[in-house]
Amino acid sequence: MPRLDILAQLLVMEDAASAWPWDSGYEVAMSAKSQVLGLAVLLFAPTVAVANNSTVAAPGVLLSGSIRPEGFVPALGVEVSVYQIMPEFRTVGGFAQWQTVKFDHHRFCAGGQASYQLVGMEFGATYETEGKRGAPTTSLHFAPYVTLLVASASLRVDIPVHGGREDKPSHGYDVGLVLTFKYPVEAKNY
Repeated sequence: MPRLDILAQLLVMEDAASAWPWDSGYEVAMSAKSQVLGLAVLLFAPTVAVANNSTVAAPGVLLSGSIRPEGFVPALGVEVSVYQIMPEFRTVGGFAQWQTVKFDHHRFCAGGQASYQLVGMEFGATYETEGKRGAPTTSLHFAPYVTLLVASASLRVDIPVHGGREDKPSHGYDVGLVLTFKYPVEAKNY
């Protein structure tokens, strides 16, 4: 996890650098570096401030690209995770997702998740509404993931267990890369 005291010291260096008798190119480089570090402080501060045995809610954006029987399928949506942080940055919780798939139909998914430090796994169920090419489909959802504070990447595997009819098949399997960007916030106990 980033140390906010070190990031803050680097931000202060910009003021000192502007007083140094170097060319303006160095000052511009320091300014850009400080802006990136400032953004990092703003994004990572909620995550760093969360203590063990806290409950966290993390809403965010979900982008995916999957390989399906009909070919490459992009999707865009949102995800909310709620989890408990335990010692050694282990987490246990749940998640809910909504995506529009090719702006043709909707994908809903919910289930449980657990992680240890940077790696984790989601297990759940997926329901996809009827679209141009597929009938409503229910699938099992598995997604191992790697997370780095506010961003994560996962390999999603959805295996259909119910769906399809004589005039229209199910949406079929779904294997794809998923990127999420979340903003974790500690849930206060009132």
